[in-house]
Amino acid sequence: MNKKLAEEIENLELKNYKHWSSYYAKEAEKSQALLKLFGFSKNDLFLSEKCSKSFNALVSMAMQLKLESVNETNFSISLRELISKKFDLEAKLNERVNETSDLNEKLLQLNLFRETLLKDSKSLESQISTEKENLQEIEMKIQFMKGKMEKYKTEISEMKYHNDTIDKNLFHEKILSDFQNMKIIQKQFQEARAQLDTYQGLPMNMNLAQLKIQQLANEIESLEHQIDELMGFMN
Repeated sequence: MNKKLAEEIENLELKNYKHWSSYYAKEAEKSQALLKLFGFSKNDLFLSEKCSKSFNALVSMAMQLKLESVNETNFSISLRELISKKFDLEAKLNERVNETSDLNEKLLQLNLFRETLLKDSKSLESQISTEKENLQEIEMKIQFMKGKMEKYKTEISEMKYHNDTIDKNLFHEKILSDFQNMKIIQKQFQEARAQLDTYQGLPMNMNLAQLKIQQLANEIESLEHQIDELMGFMN
C-alpha cells in the first residue's frame, strides 16, 4: 500500500476515534448528571466515569502509537464492552425515570384525595353549624312554652282559689278558653318532640349535640306530663 495513502487512512481513523471519544465523553457527563439526579449509587457513578476514562485512554494510546502497535481486535472488544455498559446504565436510568413517573402519579392521586377530604370536612362543619342553630331555636321555643305553662298554672290556681266568689258561667268560659290554649301548647310540644326526633340520627362523634338533644327531650317530656295533669284537672 502507498505510504502516503496509509498515513491518510491512519489520520482518518484517528479523527474518527477523536469524534467518538468526544461524543461518549459528553454522553458520560449527561449520564452522570442524571445518575446523581435520580439517586444512583456511587458504584454506578464510578462505572460511568471509568467507561469514559478507559475509552479516552485507548484513543490517546492510539494517537501516540499511530495504531502501529495497538491490537485492533482488543480495541474493538473493549469498545463494545464500554458501549454495553453504557446501555446498561441507560436501562437503569430509564427504570428510575419510570419509577419517578409512577411516584408522581401516586402523589397526584393523593393530592386529589386530600382535596376531596377537605371539601367533605367543610361540608360537615356547615351541617353541624346548621344543626346547632336548629337546636338553639328549639330550646328557645321550649323556654317560651315553659313560660306560658307557668302563666296558665298560676291562673288556674287563682281560679280554683276564688271558685266560690266568681260567676259560674264566667268560670266555665275561662276554663274552656284555657283548655283550648292548653291543647294548642300540647300540639306545639308534640311538634317540638317530632322535630327533636329528627336529630336523633346525628353522627356518634357529636357527643355534645346528642347530650343537648337528650336534655331538650327530657324537658319536653316533663312539660307534657304537667300538661296532662292540668288537662285532667280541667276535665
